[in-house]
Amino acid sequence: NVTRWNNLGAGNGALASNQVTLLAGRYRIRAQKQFYSTGGTTLIRLFNVTDGALIVNGPNWGVAAGGYDMVAEVPTHEVTFAGTKVIRIDYYVQAASATTGLGNNTGVTASHNNTYGYLYIEKIE
Repeated sequence: NVTRWNNLGAGNGALASNQVTLLAGRYRIRAQKQFYSTGGTTLIRLFNVTDGALIVNGPNWGVAAGGYDMVAEVPTHEVTFAGTKVIRIDYYVQAASATTGLGNNTGVTASHNNTYGYLYIEKIE
């Protein structure tokens, strides 16, 4: 599920196919992803799809198998793009459960949208 909480202002960015297109400018970006019982190393990173280049890695984490939750985060990072760029969050786990490895459902109600991660983007003027 992708939930858009706000926007970057008219014409500054677009969300499609789990990727964000940003116009030239300076941005403050932070990302977070939930994992559940992944059984080993977990990593998330911000990736520049347009240039095929890493923007920044988050720290590596170890999550034991057997029902443990964890949240991995890419700390706030500032980046300047000279032209339009498409970015995304990438994540890696050693072993993911087929049903809950990339996030444990809260089970609150059928109409409740679970949030398994977020990407926070602020344009710096």
